[in-house]
Amino acid sequence: MKRGFLLIAVSGALATGIVAAATQEEIGAKRAAVKALHDRLAPRVAPLLVSGSDVRAFVSLAPIVEGIAAIAATPPVTRTIRVQSTGANGKFWENGDWCHSFVELQSPDAFMATAELTNLVGSILDNGTIQVSTRALARGKAQMKFQFKGMRVRGPLGIGNVCPPGGGVGSSIGVGFDKDLDLVLQVALSRGPDARSVSYSAAFVSPEKVDVTAQIGLGALGTLGHPVSFPLPRTPLASGSFPLLFAQQGKFTLPGGATRAYSLALTPQSFVVNRTGVTATWKSAVQFR
Repeated sequence: MKRGFLLIAVSGALATGIVAAATQEEIGAKRAAVKALHDRLAPRVAPLLVSGSDVRAFVSLAPIVEGIAAIAATPPVTRTIRVQSTGANGKFWENGDWCHSFVELQSPDAFMATAELTNLVGSILDNGTIQVSTRALARGKAQMKFQFKGMRVRGPLGIGNVCPPGGGVGSSIGVGFDKDLDLVLQVALSRGPDARSVSYSAAFVSPEKVDVTAQIGLGALGTLGHPVSFPLPRTPLASGSFPLLFAQQGKFTLPGGATRAYSLALTPQSFVVNRTGVTATWKSAVQFR
């Protein structure tokens, strides 16, 4: 009996040792796997960590570039800008040698044009500015009033240049233009006045002006090609802002079912715009109500 008991005890000890060894090996393998996962994720998580501040917001600009590429792939009708005049804005053309004969819109709605945007390409500059380049295929026509006041002639005794008396003769003429041009639009980003939003401002940066040759139909006299320049505005075409933080207040439930309202008082710390996106940080204090 004693011998049998001893054999059982020895067998149990050996089995326990084998199980313990296997368990230690499994634990070691798990620890190694966890460390490998930690080492792999640490560089990816590091940019998401907030240090030195309580709140950080980040907006990637990459989706904007992807959105521009998506627009470029749409049918031409969705990339075409249509312009219709609603009022006269001075003289279209005037010539002093022709006694200040001039051309102006015949009526407020007499000008219309289209511009198909092709080769749309979006990019992000190092300072975070969004740049959009495109080639515009512009076509336009207008019905104009041509007021001919005559040509200057020598005055009495051959002195000076004199224009014929009267206001001249007016006639209606058609004017058309056809121009392909490259445009560059930039959208600048900055911190909003409330320090919780991003302000944007879009403006053309190239070219400085558009040179076209207007084809002026003069009836039986034929067509007159007249060069005309239109300066592109440097003032913003569009501006506004969008929020970085969507929620700064809320409620939570206390044990027993009671609720407590709170809000965050934010003090801005930093605001950075670069190629990767917009990053803003704040110090915060919780205020209960």
